Amino acid sequence: MTSRHVPLIASAFCVLLAIAASGCGSGSGAQTLEKAREAVEQKKYESAVLLLKTHLQEVPDSPAGRFLFGRALLESGDAAGAEVELSRALELGHPNAAVVPALAQALHRQGKHSALLVRFGTEELGEGAADQDLGTTVALALAATGQLDAARARLQSVLASRPDYEPALLALALVHSRTGEVDAAIATLDGLLQRVPGSIDGWQTKGDILLRQKRDLVGAAEAYTRGLVADPGNAGLHSSLISIYYLQQDGAAAERQFLAMKQAQPKHALTRYHEAKYAFQRGDGQTAAELLQPVLLAFPERIDVLYLAGAVDLQRGALSQAEAHVAKAVSLQPDAPAPRRLLAQLNLKANQPHKAFAIIRVAADRPDADPETLTLAAQAALLAADTKAADAYLARATRSKPTAAGARTSLALAQLARGGNAEAALADLQLVTASDSGTAADMALIIARLHRAEYDAALKAIDALDKKSPKSPVAPELRARVHLARKDAPAVRKAYEESLARQADYMPAVNGISALDLVEGKGDAAKARFLAVIKANPRNVEAYLSLAELEARTGAGKDAVARRIGEAVAANPADSAPRRALIEHHRRAGDTKATLDAAQAAVAALPGDPQLQDQLGRAQLATGDLNQAGATFGQLAAQQAQLAFGPLGLAEVALARKDFEGAARQAKRALELDPRSLEAKRVAIMASVPLKRYDDAVNVARTMQAEWPEESLGFILEGDVEWLRERWEAAAQAFRTATKKPNPAQSPGRLHASLIKANKAVEAARFADGWLADHPKDTLFMLYLADSAGREGDRVVAERRYRQVLAVQPENPVALNNMAVLLIQENKPGALDLANRAVKAAPNQLALQDTLASALAQAGQVPQAIDLQRKVVAAAPGVPGFRLNLARLHLQAGDKASARGELTTLSKVEKPFPGREELPDLMKRAGG
Repeated sequence: MTSRHVPLIASAFCVLLAIAASGCGSGSGAQTLEKAREAVEQKKYESAVLLLKTHLQEVPDSPAGRFLFGRALLESGDAAGAEVELSRALELGHPNAAVVPALAQALHRQGKHSALLVRFGTEELGEGAADQDLGTTVALALAATGQLDAARARLQSVLASRPDYEPALLALALVHSRTGEVDAAIATLDGLLQRVPGSIDGWQTKGDILLRQKRDLVGAAEAYTRGLVADPGNAGLHSSLISIYYLQQDGAAAERQFLAMKQAQPKHALTRYHEAKYAFQRGDGQTAAELLQPVLLAFPERIDVLYLAGAVDLQRGALSQAEAHVAKAVSLQPDAPAPRRLLAQLNLKANQPHKAFAIIRVAADRPDADPETLTLAAQAALLAADTKAADAYLARATRSKPTAAGARTSLALAQLARGGNAEAALADLQLVTASDSGTAADMALIIARLHRAEYDAALKAIDALDKKSPKSPVAPELRARVHLARKDAPAVRKAYEESLARQADYMPAVNGISALDLVEGKGDAAKARFLAVIKANPRNVEAYLSLAELEARTGAGKDAVARRIGEAVAANPADSAPRRALIEHHRRAGDTKATLDAAQAAVAALPGDPQLQDQLGRAQLATGDLNQAGATFGQLAAQQAQLAFGPLGLAEVALARKDFEGAARQAKRALELDPRSLEAKRVAIMASVPLKRYDDAVNVARTMQAEWPEESLGFILEGDVEWLRERWEAAAQAFRTATKKPNPAQSPGRLHASLIKANKAVEAARFADGWLADHPKDTLFMLYLADSAGREGDRVVAERRYRQVLAVQPENPVALNNMAVLLIQENKPGALDLANRAVKAAPNQLALQDTLASALAQAGQVPQAIDLQRKVVAAAPGVPGFRLNLARLHLQAGDKASARGELTTLSKVEKPFPGREELPDLMKRAGG
């Protein structure tokens, strides 16, 4: 029979079998489903999974099959897989009362509490047992998001209809424990366990509360053991006991428990988690990373899993992946000190001390902060040039543990930072490295030697580090840095090669040797290194992102770079780092639509990630969709109430709406959550100025100055406020102070402009000459002087200043571009060469390509100019200036019809833009 229509008799037969077999399949399919159902009821989940896979191959749209498969996966530890199957069962029409409670459980076990509340928070199923089950899970999600009163009310409602309902009693005990009523929690559990001594969850919950709230290791271990008597194969109880033995420093007992767990549940995600932990401890980062992949999918929002993933990635040198995992852990549990410490260490390693200090001080400012946290906060504060804070943390650290190696390390660093007895400080660091098996002091000593350009001493310190970890790739990579400082390229290459011989995918070394290849003109060799890493480990996100960056630097188009970053996303869909990189790539390219699309896709894939939600809100802001941006940031503020992302985004939305009162209010809220947030302070200042609350704005700037006395930003912002209220002398004073900081940024230009405004042209000229004499390579100031001259119509001085920049930085893309613009305006030769060099130096900057198109037209290459300008407009259709230039080029080519089309589009733009006044004349020339 060739017809694709199902015969009526067969169709009717399917209907009759729908309840039993949930789809039209063979009789063996129905039997398989029944066997699977029995296996699930008997808790033989592995057998059930095998049977259900067979059944679903025959009947892929079987609602009951999908439901049972989801239940089996859920109970065997694969909550993410369960979510997929249960969602499919719901789509296929399996009864809500059966599916929804299980699906809510799958979301809860993954930590997707906000998604659970959005989807099922107000759901009513109309069946007592199902509503009680769902209501309990919703209460747990409410508790997990800090809504403890709402959680208690929901549980009381459930218990009013069913006083002995075990899951609700367990949840109520958890709520009691969260509100500090620990004795009430234990009493609730003891009452339950007296009635139901075989309650696995009861023993698990009692053990958890005794461990976390009372630090009663013995009592917790006893509870977990009693639970295992009732269910010897329970992976959660095995895992909890392993953790207890680690806390008791009984490694042998922990290993015995792990072997028992592996025998009982060899494929459970928690078993793989502990396998990964053991691999990490023995230094096998690659194996640990591979073992963690299914664990991260099963538990995408478990703090301990994310923390281990971050530590493993740090060990392997995959810093961006490490930061993504640990940052997520911190966002999910902001008061947990261990993830904060690791995230701060990552930022210190990335040479971002201010960011590290902002992260760790949240934990260090707690009265019960441990010496390790205090010592790390002191180190971060020192590197961030906040010696006052460093002293305070060091004092607390040394009081609590005066002989700790970490505290001694920080004290030595503090002495170095203050310019004290450097030799004594270095000698103390040397003593710590000799007596301490850890490597923190070694790293501090190496960094100190490098900062002092004591390269031989640095190499000796690296040798000492190498003896502690002879198989680690870190020491050879550090040697490469020393040789790089000495400009000894052969030695640099040799050191990198030694590092890679120890670990072929150690990304700091791969990145370093690839940069060396690029400098030596071996771009293909550099690319091949990243491709080799990817071939060996197709999930290595860091390698994809580094390769994308390399390709961008060597002239690959923005679409090609986006595709490469897309490969990183596909390689590890659960990692937010490549998704953030893709959003940022499109944003830098000025493609607002692609930025928005990438952000929407990222949030759909990882809905609980606050950084991605923040990027989505900012993408919506960039497109002018203030309503959607406000909704996104509002949801973020509700779901992540402990983070500043939401209020800060709402403040930005309010600024865009010119609701300055609202912006000030939200900025204040953001600062309450993150008192040292530079962005929140910036927004607070921007909101205060239109309200003419200048003193408030200056006060905010001065708090920044007090917190970061060696940074210029606070002084620059104070100068900006004074500039806006036309107090030129006060502005000049603030900018002058900023110029004396280690990183003066744009303050020399601001000071010069303030002096001009204050009618002190002679002093301004004297300052400019003196600054350039003392800072002959300050191209930022040179560019400011060139641009100022150009704005004032002094093209001769502007050209001279741009040539000054190019003498220092021959391939500075801004100077090349602006110089080309000058030559085009004056109809002088040489613009095309300069514009080509600018685009080569910064290949993805559309503004530079716009200039190149004009230079091509000036050189008589009008068709090529039009072709390039069309690509520019296609990449950024919302930028009027690009389209205006295309219309001019069409007119130059004599194509009036095409010019009219572009000008008509421009005439519909409501907002003012540079060149708008030309439209009537251009339209007239185009025959419109």
